[in-house]
Amino acid sequence: KINRRALPIPEKVEVVRSTPFVAAETALQKQLVQIWETVLGVSPIGIHDNFFELGGHSLLALRLVMKMQKATGVRVPLPRLFQEGIIAAIAQYINNPTASSSQSPVIPLRPGDPEQPPLIVVHPGSGQVLPYLALLNALPRQQPVYGLQSLGLLPHMPIQTSIEAMATSYLQALIEAGIPQPYHLLGWSMGGVVALEIAQQLVAMGHTTGSLTLIDTFAPKPDAKQPSTPTLLQWFAQDTGYLAGKVKLSLLPAEASMEAQLHHLWPQLQAAGNVPEGLDWQEFERQFAVFQANYAAMQAYRPRPFTRPVNLMVSKSSARSEKDKWLGWQDYFTQKSVQVLRGNHFTLLQSPKTVKGIAQVLTKLAQETGSF
Repeated sequence: KINRRALPIPEKVEVVRSTPFVAAETALQKQLVQIWETVLGVSPIGIHDNFFELGGHSLLALRLVMKMQKATGVRVPLPRLFQEGIIAAIAQYINNPTASSSQSPVIPLRPGDPEQPPLIVVHPGSGQVLPYLALLNALPRQQPVYGLQSLGLLPHMPIQTSIEAMATSYLQALIEAGIPQPYHLLGWSMGGVVALEIAQQLVAMGHTTGSLTLIDTFAPKPDAKQPSTPTLLQWFAQDTGYLAGKVKLSLLPAEASMEAQLHHLWPQLQAAGNVPEGLDWQEFERQFAVFQANYAAMQAYRPRPFTRPVNLMVSKSSARSEKDKWLGWQDYFTQKSVQVLRGNHFTLLQSPKTVKGIAQVLTKLAQETGSF
């Protein structure tokens, strides 16, 4: 297993940007540019260059947060870094961190060509959009991409407890952000369930909709057995990416309290080398609370029949038979297609070859009618 903490910071490379370069003007902006160029290993960076387009990911994000805090004395919350994504906005926050600001779940991953219908990727159980970063880099640069993160990860925001409420708030946030329709919706794991409900609500509102793609998303079952606390913790560690490879966790007996289990898990994940430096206990605890609520919401959701086309992408490990390849959706979708891809639930969005194939399918869908 790769120890990501030991990886050297890459040598600086030229930025391939989708927005015009705007140089830093204020002393703070110039200071932040120096930090971003050092941490991200790209140069030059303008104040409107997007964090994700610059190659940002969770480990680099935590490193950025720590270095910016050391230099300015202000800690930028991780969800805000993802949400704002540009130095100009981060500098404004540092200058006035107590000012009221947007608490939107929408994360601009790539502006792309505003004339093209955007791709909306919906968070899985972890509430984060980080699993989609490899896919983002495989898509054409002109394709606009926006992510939806759990509201509960944002400071002072409540944790949502139903798929319907999530879909309603996300759809409202997309509209308020001025992101043009139709939307191409995509969700991996639990994200597919939320993407489906967003599509259902768009159809009910009479809106034209783009493609809908579910990646290894199982249909919720009313009689599904509830996982034990150790199992839920194992899924959380995998979903967040804090547990990778064949690292085995030592978990307390199932009857132990959730708090005790979390305290037992925390140092193990830190020792495994995949928890980003700078992630503190309060953030870790909040992330698990969001994951727990998201999982419960998914289990409680009761899908309704959907008559528009749905694209299913399923891992080979999940599609163990011809019947299993539909992952329980065969009675809900009247227009459906399925592709079985090599790998398992967690490698689908990690394997370069598989990610490239997914990107090609999504690009083809976007190039077709753009709506259904």
